[in-house]
Amino acid sequence: MRSPSPPPACRAGHRSAGPGRARGARLGAVLLLGLHSGLLLAACDGGASGNAKGGSAPRTGPGPAPDAVVLAGIERLGTDAMSEGAVLLTSLGARRADLVRPDGRLLHRWHEPEGLRWQAAVLLEGGDLAVVSIVQKKRGNHTYVARFDADGGERWRTQVNAQHDLELQPGGGLLLLTRGSKRVFGEDASRRIRDNHVTQLSLSGELGSWQSIYGMLADDQRFVWHEPPAPLAGDDEGDEEDVEQDAGAPTAGDASAAAGAGGDADDAQDAAVERPPALDLLHATSVSPVPDATPFGCGTAGEPLLITLRNQARVVLVDRASQRLLWVGGDGVLEQPVDATCSGSRVYVLDGGREGGAARVLALALPGGELVWEYAASPRESFSTPAQGELQCLPDGHLLVSATDQGEAFELTPAGEVVWRCRNTDLNDQGRPAALRATWIAPALLGPFESRR
Repeated sequence: MRSPSPPPACRAGHRSAGPGRARGARLGAVLLLGLHSGLLLAACDGGASGNAKGGSAPRTGPGPAPDAVVLAGIERLGTDAMSEGAVLLTSLGARRADLVRPDGRLLHRWHEPEGLRWQAAVLLEGGDLAVVSIVQKKRGNHTYVARFDADGGERWRTQVNAQHDLELQPGGGLLLLTRGSKRVFGEDASRRIRDNHVTQLSLSGELGSWQSIYGMLADDQRFVWHEPPAPLAGDDEGDEEDVEQDAGAPTAGDASAAAGAGGDADDAQDAAVERPPALDLLHATSVSPVPDATPFGCGTAGEPLLITLRNQARVVLVDRASQRLLWVGGDGVLEQPVDATCSGSRVYVLDGGREGGAARVLALALPGGELVWEYAASPRESFSTPAQGELQCLPDGHLLVSATDQGEAFELTPAGEVVWRCRNTDLNDQGRPAALRATWIAPALLGPFESRR
């Protein structure tokens, strides 16, 4: 049964930006300047900060800065044609997204001058951009979802314990992954797990229904509920404490109290008694709607969602409407999956590889989940993204792969040929390419930007 109120992970509230706020808090937006020596050159409205280095000082006003900086290296490698449309390149640490044509032309840029880093970005119809962003506060990092218009004005901001992913829902609205803690070990109040939720967010920033992922999986014996692998260094999510919920289904009153308190329900208890952190047994890294669940062999489903569970090394299909588990894939095949998507009779998985290990792109046949195709780089260790990444099926059968942790993205053919590769020239604190996500954008969504040129 759906909960009519926001999940316990949703803290503080939603706010809309009036005309004054839209003028005071803006993202940079510029057009193409040129292409030189395989590097895309663009005017930069503010430099990288947080986990990324380079660029000029942040600006809060609209329009381009007078100086130009190297954004990213785009290298054409394969013989196949690049997919039509555009690619949204999001430099997470720099809090910047660039809409780029296959030939390297920069159509548009969004940049948030203040904050720590972004986790995800999604382009909306009409030229708006929605982002999951992390900001530093006195009591730790806080996460929110914000919507910016094409000119850089902030339309609204909603604080919520989000992690990793943000997706468009069929018919409108957004889906995101949120988190909170749950007691599942009887009377032992010190033993908690970190639960993940699938949460709805309207295009006007209002939090809607949510579902517990643990609640949909808890009775299935294929899942292991004990100490997870060690946490990954540099995992891209906020540091705020999780809101605790009871082992049973939380009520609307519980959720409202936690969300309206302006902080976590755990704070007062943590101050009074020492207890170990919640066990991160699931760590969902991606969620995506599935238009047709028939190939999974589970019959019809009301609202099927494909969810990647990094710490369970599995991909699952659930029905959000009935909160039922429909399909499980990856047993004995996956090591540390970070994203998954389906196309026809296959589920494609970006398996990030354990810390220091090699990543792979895999295809699992439906409905049985057998491994039928695999891509690995040469040398294998040159492709690794253990904490986060993105995988997208393109209309021409290609795959768009984001090795986010190593700051790279590339387009891959069914034959395993890399058509093009992009390396982020923003650098992290270790002097390596900063985290990068790439998302293919259909030509039908490019009208607002083509008309500006």
